Amino acid sequence: MTTRLGRAWPRWVAIAVMSLGVVIMVALWRTDVYVPERGNSDGPSFCGSAYDVILFKRDGYMGGEMPPNQDAIDRACHEKSLGPVREGAVAGVTGLALGGLVVVIGGRRSRSEGRP
Repeated sequence: MTTRLGRAWPRWVAIAVMSLGVVIMVALWRTDVYVPERGNSDGPSFCGSAYDVILFKRDGYMGGEMPPNQDAIDRACHEKSLGPVREGAVAGVTGLALGGLVVVIGGRRSRSEGRP
């Protein structure tokens, strides 16, 4: 049974699944992180995006006057950023793996049906 896309449909599905995994990964990594520790302002402390905290800065310092409890803010920012980065990595790797699996299964099925 051929679809409208013909033999190319596994590739389109694979590209869609891979793209979705990468988009979810980027969206989770770009989430802004706030922690309840008070810095120099009245509200919660802003740490930046999760990937900045985990991959580049390793702290929650956003510039300006250094608050006296910056060490506690840094620890809280790092702990709170681990979740989105891990979830994003899992989503990205899963999307890429599923997309690859679709290509492999689609290629095997087309060979077994006698198609090139």
